[in-house]
Amino acid sequence: MRGVFPELLETPSADPQQRTAWNVRDADATLILCPSDRLDASPGTRFTRLCAEAIFAKPWLLADLTTADPSREVAAWLDARILECGARPLDLNVAGPRESEAPGIRERAAQVLRRLLAER
Repeated sequence: MRGVFPELLETPSADPQQRTAWNVRDADATLILCPSDRLDASPGTRFTRLCAEAIFAKPWLLADLTTADPSREVAAWLDARILECGARPLDLNVAGPRESEAPGIRERAAQVLRRLLAER
């Protein structure tokens, strides 16, 4: 992996919370793709929100995957984050619960991301 991502650094700890915290810390913003009723059901997603909101005070958005199509809201939020970055690219952390914690989330999240990318 090092050859493909030369700036990638492994975390000193194998604890997934350290990786989550570093992902939030090193990103400009965090997009959480999650059904709103499952946010607190996933410990990792809950920790991601805590890191973005309270620990690193980074912009974050919960894209509620129970709504018909959160793409418009997400696109507007992303546009604002891109403007904040100026000339440099936006580093976006995308997070959400595992399929085992929110069945069907993989496909729903992929649909939203495909729609967002197609609009860019």
